[in-house]
Amino acid sequence: MIHVSGTFHYTATVPAAHAAGAFDAPAVQRDGSSGWRDDDGTRLVGPSPRLVVYDAGFNERAGPERPHVLRHGLRLEASGRRRASVRAVTFHVEATLLPSLRAGDELHVVRTLGAELAISVLRDGVLVCAIGDVPAVPLGADLEARVPQELRERFARVFLDVDPEFPDVLGFGDAVPLPLAVRHAGTQVLVHRIRRTLGPYEIDVLRQSKDGVPGNAALATVLRRGACSALGVRLSGALFAQDDVFEMSAW
Repeated sequence: MIHVSGTFHYTATVPAAHAAGAFDAPAVQRDGSSGWRDDDGTRLVGPSPRLVVYDAGFNERAGPERPHVLRHGLRLEASGRRRASVRAVTFHVEATLLPSLRAGDELHVVRTLGAELAISVLRDGVLVCAIGDVPAVPLGADLEARVPQELRERFARVFLDVDPEFPDVLGFGDAVPLPLAVRHAGTQVLVHRIRRTLGPYEIDVLRQSKDGVPGNAALATVLRRGACSALGVRLSGALFAQDDVFEMSAW
């Protein structure tokens, strides 16, 4: 877990002049008080950074698990040193994603206490797409996503039914990667390795959640069919799966 000053939740509105994918727009901090006693409001790039989107070319570190794709860079630039831990942060998405959005779409960008990155796009309050630690970002009024931790307790009961004093039961439960639970219109599905369809949404899990030290959140993509570039969402998910997806520039 990182300190709250290394996290953020910003939102920006996609401007009209975004057809080529490159644009800049003001971003606004959305998270309120964290409840931490030493939270003075500092966030990674301050309370009101600027989002700059630019042509980042091909992924120069492409490989077997790194897609060789054209990208857009998304750089959040602090407006000043006040309550900003660093000067700027940068990450990338595949180049067909942002041009497929519409003017007025609401873009959310989150870095969690687990140092996980996630983005989501809402259109008139309904999800267009989400990438990364999906439960950490707004998903609109008709979609919910979570990691069902209660399944670990059910898994443990299988062993305890055989041996109520089985001493390693917690270790067995923690070793099981949990699926992502997604709910829409009263129906819930579990997503692990195989793509699932739920109403108008398609859900993929690229990396399962893992408890422990080090642990990680589930990395997933969710897209509403026909609302944006499906290829852009899925290839952006592959970019997010890399260890160096997130770059920081110090003051």
